[in-house]
Amino acid sequence: MKRNYVVLEGLDAAGKGTQLEKIKHLFGVITKEPGSPASKTCMDIRSLILDGVKKEEFTTGLLFLADANEHLTKVVKPALDSGQSVLSDRSMLSDLAYRPNFSKVMRESVLGNFKYLKPFIIFLDVSPDIAKERMIARGKLNQYEQDEVIHRLSDLRKNYLKALAESTLDFVIVDADKSIEGVTKEIQGIFNQFIL
Repeated sequence: MKRNYVVLEGLDAAGKGTQLEKIKHLFGVITKEPGSPASKTCMDIRSLILDGVKKEEFTTGLLFLADANEHLTKVVKPALDSGQSVLSDRSMLSDLAYRPNFSKVMRESVLGNFKYLKPFIIFLDVSPDIAKERMIARGKLNQYEQDEVIHRLSDLRKNYLKALAESTLDFVIVDADKSIEGVTKEIQGIFNQFIL
């Protein structure tokens, strides 16, 4: 079965952006959460998230949820409806991993829209220690990464795996501790088996 909506997921520094660059030629629309370049609203929300101002946890959750809703309804769904294939760096799955205790009532409608679009998730599973090394090696961390990510990598990985196990989404897990070339080769195999 051809998959028209593919999402690359994983911890920060799992290699999502690197792998996206290697496979993006196969898709009509390339996008991301938060801050899809195809939506000014999403870009504005991303700016608010990353503006360096410490926010209440609930406020941050609402901003990510607003971005996901805008992304799904104004970028992903219209692209799929017009027959284009979509490749996204992150999705609602990240919201479940990064904010597992956020209001289920608030999240329910957006999560329902996400599932309705039938994404195929490629989860790049990197060990927290390697993710931390990569994050530090790539340079200065933004405020959000400092406050919300780097010290939580083990918990975030557990949350991702739990969210995948409890979901009805189609997904595969790729060992992202391997070399870039090794990960790319595995993703190409997945594409041959499940996507193309």
